[in-house]
Amino acid sequence: MRIEKVSSLSESHKEWLLGSALYAQRHGVNHRGFKVGVSMLLEHGHGQQSMLSGSNFKPCPGSKGPRICAEMRVIDSYQLLNPRRTRVKALGISAPYQVDDELGIDMEGTLPPCKHCRPLLRQLVEKGALSSATPIVSMVVEEPSFELQWQVVHRNVRPVEYTLGEFLEKFNCVPSS
Repeated sequence: MRIEKVSSLSESHKEWLLGSALYAQRHGVNHRGFKVGVSMLLEHGHGQQSMLSGSNFKPCPGSKGPRICAEMRVIDSYQLLNPRRTRVKALGISAPYQVDDELGIDMEGTLPPCKHCRPLLRQLVEKGALSSATPIVSMVVEEPSFELQWQVVHRNVRPVEYTLGEFLEKFNCVPSS
């Protein structure tokens, strides 16, 4: 996969995305300790911006309780807003490194959304909430901490950047035109 600099985001937006994703990751619940945090930078019709963030919740292996991905939490929250007046400007991901569990695809140092979240992202592209040019800023973090958040703010940590289109193409999830 080709990873290039995504120039449409300012450094402060990247810091806000990663800081929110790191904070959410700290609150993830997973029986394997595999915590994921996702953030979504929104731009409202009147020029204001806001951030949604969420973490995964997968408490016990084999349990019949809910198993919720971080991406699902953020997408569900977004859909509760007025999507016609709110545009997704960018996504942020903070998670441990893992090769895709279904297809075995290596995203070069970042965690790909799972097989359940890929169709949700594709649907948002089809609805016009996301575009193939939507930037994704991602960082591999085994154990999130306040120290790491400080390093992000002071630009001691560099994230991986790519676009949603690059991601969807890699996983053959490109929406039909």
